[in-house]
Amino acid sequence: MSGVLMTLDMGPTVTGIAVGDLSGKLPIAEFWEMPSLGGEGAVYCHFGNQLYDAIEAHKPTKIAIEKPLSVQGMLGKCQPDYIHRIEKMRGDVYEAGYRSSIPITAYSADTIRSDLLGRCRWPGGSDEAKKHVLAHVRSLGLMISSFDAADAVMVWLYVQRRLRGIPTSSGDPLFRDAAD
Repeated sequence: MSGVLMTLDMGPTVTGIAVGDLSGKLPIAEFWEMPSLGGEGAVYCHFGNQLYDAIEAHKPTKIAIEKPLSVQGMLGKCQPDYIHRIEKMRGDVYEAGYRSSIPITAYSADTIRSDLLGRCRWPGGSDEAKKHVLAHVRSLGLMISSFDAADAVMVWLYVQRRLRGIPTSSGDPLFRDAAD
């Protein structure tokens, strides 16, 4: 297994990125803060510039993203502008992959967390899940401060496991979470 995998966790204000050779142990991780001034156009320009700069610098052979929630799933949880922003960024990634001849895959956070952490939901909700993801990534030796970067690392680890043929370590997340 070889090649460079770049993974993204796109959020409306921060995007996490992890990049590393698939034969390596861990990726490097960072995050891109979206500009707070200049409106949507500034955000889209910044994201696109960061994305193409990362592709040029790291020359990934694969890109994977954490699937955004469905629009229905985001309703009531996100501002409408944020929903549009996330969907636009998702489209930008697919366009960049197409233009650069890099295959794109997407995986749900629930599937990733179930496989790597053994569960996808916690009694404390999203905030507690974020704490567990960040703690897990830090336990691997990556001292990162951004949950978004931690999520990008989780996507990277999940894809690496799949490509190495490591079987899923957990059962069906809906069954297991219902039993918790």
